[in-house]
Amino acid sequence: MEQEGLYVEYGDTFKVTKDPDGYKAIRVNNSAWVEEPRWLHFGNIDGDKRRLIEDLIYALEQLRDSQD
Repeated sequence: MEQEGLYVEYGDTFKVTKDPDGYKAIRVNNSAWVEEPRWLHFGNIDGDKRRLIEDLIYALEQLRDSQD
């Protein structure tokens, strides 16, 4: 089974904006070459949005600080 994922690569930029369906999301766009934007959606998360975003930030900080 092929894995799906959001890959962050050289030249990527990030912006909070509305997706083509009108929902707020993070648009991941590559400035190094032409490609369709990728989207990071948080779905219908009601009051837990802040906690989920904080969890994501924490995980990203762990990844940043990890030693290979």
